[in-house]
Amino acid sequence: RALSFVLVGVLSNYLAAVVDCGATVEEVLTNCTEDNVEEWREKVNDLEEKMKTLEDENKYFKTKSYKTCHDLKNSPYNESGFYWLDPDFSGTPIELFCDMENGITEVGHNHETTQNVTWCRGEGCYTLGLEYSVPDDKIEAIISMSEHCEQQILFQCKMAPLKNTAFGQFYYGWWVDRHGENQYYFDGKNKDEHVCGCHNEKSCTLSSFKSSCHCDSSLMPLWNSDSGKITNKVSLPIRQFKYGAFFSEHQAAKVTIGKLRCSGKPEPRPHLTSTCASLKKSGLLADGFYLLKDEPSDILKPGFCALSKSGYSEPDLRIESEETLTSKTISFNVTSFKCSSCSCIKDGYGRSQQSCNNYHWISNIVTKDSSPHIILDQLEGTFSVKTEGLYLLFLPDGNYYIQLYLGDNQISVSNGKRSLQWIEKNEQIRFKTKYDGMEMPFGTFAIKKVA
Repeated sequence: RALSFVLVGVLSNYLAAVVDCGATVEEVLTNCTEDNVEEWREKVNDLEEKMKTLEDENKYFKTKSYKTCHDLKNSPYNESGFYWLDPDFSGTPIELFCDMENGITEVGHNHETTQNVTWCRGEGCYTLGLEYSVPDDKIEAIISMSEHCEQQILFQCKMAPLKNTAFGQFYYGWWVDRHGENQYYFDGKNKDEHVCGCHNEKSCTLSSFKSSCHCDSSLMPLWNSDSGKITNKVSLPIRQFKYGAFFSEHQAAKVTIGKLRCSGKPEPRPHLTSTCASLKKSGLLADGFYLLKDEPSDILKPGFCALSKSGYSEPDLRIESEETLTSKTISFNVTSFKCSSCSCIKDGYGRSQQSCNNYHWISNIVTKDSSPHIILDQLEGTFSVKTEGLYLLFLPDGNYYIQLYLGDNQISVSNGKRSLQWIEKNEQIRFKTKYDGMEMPFGTFAIKKVA
């Protein structure tokens, strides 16, 4: 609809130009000066820019719910280019490049061109650190939501080997994975096979002498190279490349590390298993207790999944706690409070006036109870927890004029007295009421951590 308005605007401006210069083609050509033409050209260009902006906004709203380019490929937006996607379903989309011909999601970094390895002495003395264009949790989500991921690495060498296995295990070059661990393989996904791409092609120089990389056998002052694709999703993306142990001025090296490229959709886990990560990948986003089992032979047991968290990492989504449903309930007997904005008064017949229907924030809570796990701000009238987790909140029995809030969001209370909520560290528990503390008692507020 907005695009239609812009097109109407362009047409209106054109008609206005015709009216200004004349009613016929001859009159327009005769009466319109260069200044008139330039003025209307600028207006048309301005409207075209606005139309382009609206097109981009329209594309943003229609693509921001997709997770990867593979998912987007079957939508009307099937041309290669930049799109806004939400790989971890966090509600915060990011801009990614999509190779739509192959359904590939690309993530770039700050050193995609060939880098000269600085000559230096000492093990791992040269470090090339990579900073990616999107946050780490988004990258991990893209990898998790893809069937295949790869990152190409090219090492160019002049008398600069990657390793020496003839006299032991000496490594001169390696890359660092996303967990900060050193990796010595330059092709495939088997971290125990320290090989380059030529190994799988059976084309490595001196392969008959068990050489698995060209550069390891390059003994002449001539340029050679090794390349490969890292396909281990657990290790990707590449965080650093390190090299060292130059000993001759005739040695030199260069390295090129490509974009992270992910495609496809992962195979669903067998229905005999159920994890928080698999539940989120299936589309569930609500925090709560679910029946879980990691292996088909395991027994189903309840576990709490924080599916609203970003990413698909099982340790992050599954909330484990030493405390159980039988953990201690912490109670606060509120002896008085204030509601400075409350103005509820009753007439001579004991009936409430209209102002009694309005709820206002409670402050100046007074209680003699305390807990090292709960922070009470008496002046502000708020409670907060020191540890994030799943909590049961209890309101006083029979007290129907108190409203419970978590931050600015009202919490519905089942059976009129309890509510199960996921509470972040230092998130405020607040209350609203109709009555001032001098007119109505508050009672006992209680909180219990269950996970």
